[in-house]
Amino acid sequence: MKSFFTATALLALASGPAIALQPLHKDPTVVSGFYAIGLADEVRKNCESISPRMLRAYNYLRALERYARDAGYSDAQIEELTENKAEKEKLRVRIRADLAERG
Repeated sequence: MKSFFTATALLALASGPAIALQPLHKDPTVVSGFYAIGLADEVRKNCESISPRMLRAYNYLRALERYARDAGYSDAQIEELTENKAEKEKLRVRIRADLAERG
């Protein structure tokens, strides 16, 4: 009898809806990470006296990728975000507006 209740409870838990992930482009950690990288890139493009730290940027991108994977996002979802030109442009516009506001 006890095993019946245990099996029923496990079946009920397993058949429940899976927790849905928010879209990757709305994940606060990912958004702030891409913002930081984009901001550094804008500074690099506009300030010759600052040398880029490409290895650091690459490692940071890999850390964001690991974060997304650990959070449950698939490789396809991660690649979809990194190839999404509309999201890249939105971020670029936001960064440039923030820089213009700061002077």
